[in-house]
Amino acid sequence: MAETRGATGRRLGRLSTGRRRDSLVHRFHDLLDELFEDRIVDWSLDDARTCARIMEDKRRRGEPLGDHLPDAFLAAAAATRGLAVLTRNTSEFRNTGVNAVNPWTAEPR
Repeated sequence: MAETRGATGRRLGRLSTGRRRDSLVHRFHDLLDELFEDRIVDWSLDDARTCARIMEDKRRRGEPLGDHLPDAFLAAAAATRGLAVLTRNTSEFRNTGVNAVNPWTAEPR
């Protein structure tokens, strides 16, 4: 869904400036708000501090996340809220203090 959201946002940005574009952008943002209202969290100062700590811990272990900054952001947001991260790429979240679950291989509860 993230790729679709990004592609749609880019396409809307390419439209000529005007009322039609403004209306479409407004309707698109309203739709996103409605669909994801309870699934999007605000990035906080605690998240930023946790992200810095996770990145430093991983760097010291020889597992830098420098090329995977979005993964560090996700790990920090999950850590500060006591959430798990659902991803196929669980190895990037090793040693972050976050429970990373691969939903394609995890046993159902």
